[in-house]
Amino acid sequence: MFGFPGLIADVSLWESHYPASQVSRKHLSDYADLIRIGGADSAERHLLVPPISGHAGTLMLDLVHGLLETASVDIVEIHDPALRSGDLELGFEHHVSAITQAIEDSRGVHLIGACQSTAASLLAAGRAPRKLASLTLIAAPTTPGDAGVAGQIPPKPGAELSAFLEEIEGLTRPDRSGRAVLPGDVQLAAILSGKGGAARILFEEGCVLWSPAASPARRARAQARIRILSHAQDIDRRLLIESLEQNFVHRAYRGRLKDITCPVHLVGGENDMVIPAVQVHGAEAFFTRAEVQCSEIPSTDHFDLFCGEAAMQIGHSLGKFSVLQERDLRA
Repeated sequence: MFGFPGLIADVSLWESHYPASQVSRKHLSDYADLIRIGGADSAERHLLVPPISGHAGTLMLDLVHGLLETASVDIVEIHDPALRSGDLELGFEHHVSAITQAIEDSRGVHLIGACQSTAASLLAAGRAPRKLASLTLIAAPTTPGDAGVAGQIPPKPGAELSAFLEEIEGLTRPDRSGRAVLPGDVQLAAILSGKGGAARILFEEGCVLWSPAASPARRARAQARIRILSHAQDIDRRLLIESLEQNFVHRAYRGRLKDITCPVHLVGGENDMVIPAVQVHGAEAFFTRAEVQCSEIPSTDHFDLFCGEAAMQIGHSLGKFSVLQERDLRA
């Protein structure tokens, strides 16, 4: 499994959960929009950067619910390739620029980077450190794993990383517009092949639906997680390859985090088989002037960090963390 499945978030999806007056969309670039949930004049704002597969509206809804208990939420949303026109080829730098613009346009934000968007979030943070009230990374693959987790995390940079990226390249193909993408059906096939943590989660949740002993609440959770895992979206080849490379080699943001002095929070799940907590906490070494807090959430897997009751509690806790980190953000 090389990409995380989901559906692209848009205003109509968020409006199905929040009053229309509380949801708006701001154009950032040809590649990204800023979805704003909550009061436009809110002094405190969370800036959420979802995984590059663009499934904030399905995967991260409960996390957003928790965050909204303390402040408004802005979401950097990368456009689905099928929704773009012309010869636009989305790359890592376009993603970084969109995040940086969202930070710089604010009066100050609590930046939250998730999963595949880690490197882009960190580089953007390094470009606009004075606008950060706090920085949180959730399930962030900042250091390679020891043995390769779920076929997704290469053991170490170098030859094995190159082979890993070449394998992904081999799975890409042109979409209807001719743009090279990692197709959603390829991602789903990888999940159903039985490889990795996502396949195990899908199997376990399927068993719940067939179990007569499962409670209505447990069945609802299973249905939500199956929906997330079974709706895969095409991901731009260039963006995916460049983002994975930067996550594991961290070439672009290495040395650019020295000016970050805001509080940093690194969040991993105890049972996360996709991005183990030890890899998330490895980012602590990157921050030389910031106070870093590492959290390992008990009894949570990768998707628990973003959806479900645990995710809502995480969002609420992050909100309280952010409120406690008020700083002078004047330029």
